[in-house]
Amino acid sequence: LWEHSQPSRSANSPTLLYGFTSSILYRLSTRVICVSSGVRDDILSITLGLRRKLSVILNPIPPPVDANVANRSMRTGRNVVWVGRLDEPKNPLLALESWALMAQQERPMLRFIGDGPLRSVLEDRCRELGLAHCVEFLGFQPAPQQWMLTADVLLLTSNREGMGNVLVEALQCGLGIVVTDCNLAIRELLDRERHGRIVPKGDARAVA
Repeated sequence: LWEHSQPSRSANSPTLLYGFTSSILYRLSTRVICVSSGVRDDILSITLGLRRKLSVILNPIPPPVDANVANRSMRTGRNVVWVGRLDEPKNPLLALESWALMAQQERPMLRFIGDGPLRSVLEDRCRELGLAHCVEFLGFQPAPQQWMLTADVLLLTSNREGMGNVLVEALQCGLGIVVTDCNLAIRELLDRERHGRIVPKGDARAVA
């Protein structure tokens, strides 16, 4: 079995029901693979008798193709990328709300890379906040790291994450990182805050 995110934070299955059924059924598996220690610890906190079944194996993430990370000639210090599915768990609306809190002359360009059910909502909210001049929606991109190589900062505003693959990709590309504190794995990947800034979930002012 393979667990990609923290079950206690999922809206798809009640925590009590998950804890009861998985405590029984998961024992039939050879192994339960967790994509981070945060996912493993979350499962352990709501189940019984599964400790010996759980193993942490991080997602394999290839480096960008033909990328010269050391070449920063395309970087201006004014480009921020947000990469992921435009849905509630990723909370892209928080990024927009934080941009509205910045003084206009201080706002860098924010580019959303990805698509999802919240796109039209986000575009409407962007216009309402008067941010159309400094926010772009690029939709799904098959090679998002090519955009990261010319950006300066990755912004991740998720309510929950299993591992945060995009953080590894951003680190490979040499980006600065601002991320919400949505999983213990985030702190491990960033070596606490050695490689990026970790801010509280849902706090637009802290993100700004």
